Amino acid sequence: NQRNSSRENHLACFRKLAFLTGEGRFLFNWKEYGGKIFSSWRPWIEYVLPAYYTEPRPEPEKETAAVFPVAGWVMAATGPPSRRVTFERGAGFVFQCRPRGGYSHSFYSDGSFQLHAYGQMLNHGGGSSGNQDAFAYHTMSHNTILIDGLGQAQTGRGQKFPTYGRIIAYKKGKCFVYCAGDVTRCYPVEPGNYDRWGIKMHEVYRNRALPYLERFIRHIVFVRGRYFVIYDDLSCSKPALYTWLYHILPQDPITFREETFSIEYSVGDVRVRLQHIAGLDTLSLEDRKGLDGFINPFTGEDYREWRKGDIVCGHNLWINTTEPVRRRRFLAVVYPVPPGEDVPPIEKVDDCTVSVGGEVVSFNPESSGTGKSVCTVDAEGIYNESRC
Repeated sequence: NQRNSSRENHLACFRKLAFLTGEGRFLFNWKEYGGKIFSSWRPWIEYVLPAYYTEPRPEPEKETAAVFPVAGWVMAATGPPSRRVTFERGAGFVFQCRPRGGYSHSFYSDGSFQLHAYGQMLNHGGGSSGNQDAFAYHTMSHNTILIDGLGQAQTGRGQKFPTYGRIIAYKKGKCFVYCAGDVTRCYPVEPGNYDRWGIKMHEVYRNRALPYLERFIRHIVFVRGRYFVIYDDLSCSKPALYTWLYHILPQDPITFREETFSIEYSVGDVRVRLQHIAGLDTLSLEDRKGLDGFINPFTGEDYREWRKGDIVCGHNLWINTTEPVRRRRFLAVVYPVPPGEDVPPIEKVDDCTVSVGGEVVSFNPESSGTGKSVCTVDAEGIYNESRC
C-alpha cells in the first residue's frame, strides 16, 4: 500500500547490499527497478562501495518459487521475481503463515494470500493504509478467514498462550507449486489487550478470544502458471459461522452468478473469475462496498473513524456460511485471463475436487476425479502428520 515500502526501499538499499554481500541478485533487482548511481539516500556511500568492494555481476534468481519456513512465507511466480517482465506478463502469489505471528509493525493477516497476473494485483489486503491504521491490523481487511466474525491477534504481555502460524507443506511439481499453512494458533484462545503501538482498536477487538477453534489449514496450488486453487479445512469444538474474505481494489462493478457461486471482475485489462466449489447451498455473498468494508457486521466493530490512508477497496467480499457447523471446507478457484482470452469451464467434482478446463485438482486421494488429476493433495494426511 505504501510506495516506500517496496520500490523505494529496493532502490535505496539493494545496490549497497550487492556490494556488501557480493550477491549479484541484489544488483539485478536494483537495475530492474530503475536504479541510478548517486540518486539514492546518502549518496556519499556511492564513493565508498567501489573503493572497498568488488561490484558483483548482476543476475536474476535461478528459482521461480521458494519457501521460507522460519519466517513463514511461500512465494512463486512464472519467472524470476526480480525481472519486471515476470510481473508484467506472468503470474504468481505470495502466501504467509508466520511463526512470529502479527508482531510489531506487521498485521494480523496469517493465512492470507496476494495474487498477481499480467501486470495487475488481483486482490488487495491491508485496508486503507500500510501502517498506523487500526483497520489495516484487523484480520477482516485481509484475504483470510474469520470465525464468528472474529480474527487473529498477537499475544500480549503476561499471556500464557502464544499465537503463531507455520508452513506445514511445500512442493514444486512439474506443472504446479503447492503449499499449506497451519493458521490455527494465530487466533487467540483467551481475551487480552491487543492495541498496537498506541493505535486504539475497537473494544470488541481488544477482548476477542476463540478458544473453540481446533483447525484452520489453508492449501494453495498454483497451476501451470495460470490459475490458483485455494482449499481451506476448518473445525471448531462447537458450531460456528465461517467467513471467507476476498478484497478487490477497483470500484468497477462485479458480476455474481449465484447458481455457480462465481464472481467475475476486472483489474485494468485483466479479467478474473473467483468461483467457489464446496457447500454452495450453505454459502452467501455479502459485497461490502467501499467504506462499508470497515464495518464488521458480526461484531459491530466500526473502523471508519480511525481511517488513516486514502485507499478504499471497491469490493470487500464476505463469503459467509449460513448455518453454524463444527466442520467446514472451502474450495475456490481464482482464474485470471489477459485480454482476448476466456476463462475455461470450472466444474465441481466434489467438495474437495475441482475440474478446471478438464484438468483436476483434488485434496482427497480417494476422490473419483483423481484419475485426471494434475495435482492431488492428501489434505487429511498432511494435517495428521503436522500434528505429530
